[in-house]
Amino acid sequence: MFIHQDVFLLSKKWLEKAEKLLSSLTNLAVAGVASKRLDSGHILSAIRHSIPPKKVRIQFSRPVRVQSLDEVLLIVLRHVFSRIGFDDRTCNGWHLYGVDYCLKLRKLGLHIYVILLRIYHLSTVIKLNPLHILRSPSILPREYRHSLNNLLSKYRGYYIHIPTTIDD
Repeated sequence: MFIHQDVFLLSKKWLEKAEKLLSSLTNLAVAGVASKRLDSGHILSAIRHSIPPKKVRIQFSRPVRVQSLDEVLLIVLRHVFSRIGFDDRTCNGWHLYGVDYCLKLRKLGLHIYVILLRIYHLSTVIKLNPLHILRSPSILPREYRHSLNNLLSKYRGYYIHIPTTIDD
């Protein structure tokens, strides 16, 4: 499990629940707690943010197959990660390495799931308008833009759209 240092699992049995849930998923490679639906653009999240924590409107009840996950928490099966690790040339920092990893695994026919196991991320949510980002990409950190450009080059011709949770 790869998890931000400022995340709290919101159940004493969180890991046990995760293990049971993950064992029921088919062709699983990686699971996480936040994603964006490719079909509707809705954020799927089991994350509480802010100080004090704000309630999250949950839009799913079962695991959902998705294209990519937010890096706040990734659960990667050991046998998958021992064969296929992160690509530090595409994303050589904090940003988008989970998205890159998920896209790489999907190309291999493996499944990515967002799961409903709640966490608290001791951070604030920044809402950005996608059109504003397109008009003024400099509002994003330089490292983020670098990783994003690498991602777009790497998957050009393979994915038409790459949903991330940055723009909501």
